[in-house]
Amino acid sequence: MHTLKRYDEDGQVLGALEWQECPGRTFEVHIDVNPTHHRKGIGRSMMEELLELVKDRNPMCLYTFMAGDNELAQKFFRGIGFTLYHIPSFYGHGRDAYFGCKPIGEPK
Repeated sequence: MHTLKRYDEDGQVLGALEWQECPGRTFEVHIDVNPTHHRKGIGRSMMEELLELVKDRNPMCLYTFMAGDNELAQKFFRGIGFTLYHIPSFYGHGRDAYFGCKPIGEPK
C-alpha cells in the first residue's frame, strides 16, 4: 500500500490517498479528506499526483469502493470521471455500496 498526504502549515493532515497496484495494471484507491477541507481541491490534486506517479506502469484503470449512503464520495468520484456501479447489500443486509472505475489506459 502506498500513501500520498496533504498537510496544512501546522503539519496537520488535510487528506490522504492510499493506493495499491492490483492484477491487470489496475490500481485500487481510497481517499479521505478532512471534512473541514472538502471542496478545496485537495482530493483532486492527490488524484492528479497519483496519475503522474503511476503513468510509467501503463495503468489501465483506477477503481474504488464506497458506502451506498456516502453521497459526497459519489459526487467526488463522478466529478473526476469515475463511473459508479451500485452493489446492493455489499456490506450486509441493506448496506449498499458503489464500485467506481475510471479507465485511464488501453488494454495490452
